[in-house]
Amino acid sequence: GDAIVKLATAGNVNVMTSEAHPHPQTLTYSHIVPGMWYTVSATNAAAVCQRWFRDLFCEAEKIQAEKLGIKSFELMDRLAEASPAGANGIFFHPYLQGERCPYWDSSLRGSFIGLGMGSSRGDMLRALLEGVAFSLRDCRRLIDELELPMKRIFLIGGGARSALWSGIVCDVFNLPVAVPSPGDASFGAALLAGTGIGLFPDSRDAVKRCLRIDRELRPDPERAAQYAELFRTYREIHDALAPVYRKRGTASRAR
Repeated sequence: GDAIVKLATAGNVNVMTSEAHPHPQTLTYSHIVPGMWYTVSATNAAAVCQRWFRDLFCEAEKIQAEKLGIKSFELMDRLAEASPAGANGIFFHPYLQGERCPYWDSSLRGSFIGLGMGSSRGDMLRALLEGVAFSLRDCRRLIDELELPMKRIFLIGGGARSALWSGIVCDVFNLPVAVPSPGDASFGAALLAGTGIGLFPDSRDAVKRCLRIDRELRPDPERAAQYAELFRTYREIHDALAPVYRKRGTASRAR
């Protein structure tokens, strides 16, 4: 019932189980803990979308952040926080590199839908954070098809450092979220190394002794209900645009 959602360059939803549950649209790995397995549903682009937007549209924030000695993503989050849940009607689909789960469609492309004259960069940034969360929620549909329980989420990766993004993921999944510290792959590698040299008797003991939770979040019922409705629209937009992208991809290959 423990799930790990990775909000890194790419993103994925991982569920720990005591037996393997292979599926043609997911990835199945044996766990480092003997007898355990995890099922993985993955999206191609997660936090990389934020970096892509920063490099294209946020030069002023990059300059200001350097002067203040902070990360430009902090200033971008402040802009996004000024936009309400739902980003004033804007949707972002993070298919900048095609998509893996649940579509396995290399022809898909990223999109902002719903822009108007009153739209702001803050709205677009909020939509980007929500769109990546929706993409991860889309990945969860395969987990649900396998009827694997998800009771709580451990949120890891660079995107988990954002309090705003963490809260959005919590509300979109409508599950409790724990953010470990540190939440990087290098920390897990260090624990494995410690186990290998005998510092810990096994990996379970390493985690029990060293895992620290930076913060815990609970979903807001009102926002969770709002995001459930927005997620349906998110999927409708995908379903409408996917044939267009497929047609364009076929035409490009023909040339």
